[in-house]
Amino acid sequence: FFRVANPFLLFLLSILTEKIKNEYRLAIEYASQGSLRGLLDRGEWLSLEHVIRLARDIVRGLCFLHADYPTSNKPSIAHRDVKPENILIRSDGSACLSDFGQATVLDSRTSDEARTNSRTDHVTSNTTSTVSTSHGMNLEAVPKAGTLRYMAPEILDGAIQFTGCSILCTDIYSLALCLWELLTAVAVYPTPVDLGHCDSNPRVADLSNLSSGARISDAHRRVWLPYERELGRHGLDPEELRHLVSFRKHRPCPSDAWFESPASEILLGDFHFVPLCCCVLLTS
Repeated sequence: FFRVANPFLLFLLSILTEKIKNEYRLAIEYASQGSLRGLLDRGEWLSLEHVIRLARDIVRGLCFLHADYPTSNKPSIAHRDVKPENILIRSDGSACLSDFGQATVLDSRTSDEARTNSRTDHVTSNTTSTVSTSHGMNLEAVPKAGTLRYMAPEILDGAIQFTGCSILCTDIYSLALCLWELLTAVAVYPTPVDLGHCDSNPRVADLSNLSSGARISDAHRRVWLPYERELGRHGLDPEELRHLVSFRKHRPCPSDAWFESPASEILLGDFHFVPLCCCVLLTS
């Protein structure tokens, strides 16, 4: 184990090693507001400002994890299981990445075995040195990892020959799905409007029970997972998902309602740009 530190990663307090059982027991900080999954599943509408704050925290944590800081002995690390369940929210409302059990260290200074099997635990102080990108090394036979619904197309296709940069890009794909889920929770009607039957797009809300002049905040939204509308919520079939996202190149679509406020237009004006640009936008 080694330590890395950043306020956007869950803080590790201590490690207890059970040598007989070959187990590690980790004492970590308590994130009192639970996971992002719990927040989303409550079905409450969130302000755009709240969503942007959460998104920035998540992106900053992943950017730090991916960065290579040679002078601080901090290699590039791929999380490999980015999803709302692994994003925790502290008492002050800030978000942090957690659960690094499937993480892989991308370090050209270590052996192939260490690069493909290393696990990270966590971090202890901010790093401000210049980032060096050295992700060109090949990682052979990297085990498939992650949660099926959030797996990148190249993982679903069964590719096992990755460069370090390619593995990092699979995290970006998973990140994009998390950001999509966050954005579906944005309350796009902050003032009373004639909602009528605005539930034609189920990704936006189920508002048919609201009368004219109601606020969107008066209703609970319909909670959708990525690709749930196409493939269902439970019993996700790997081959069906692979066909949808890899063969058909299907992705969750933005709602027209996202573009109805000036602030969201700034954030989403070019929804189809490269996902990595989204990281740059949110961290700037």
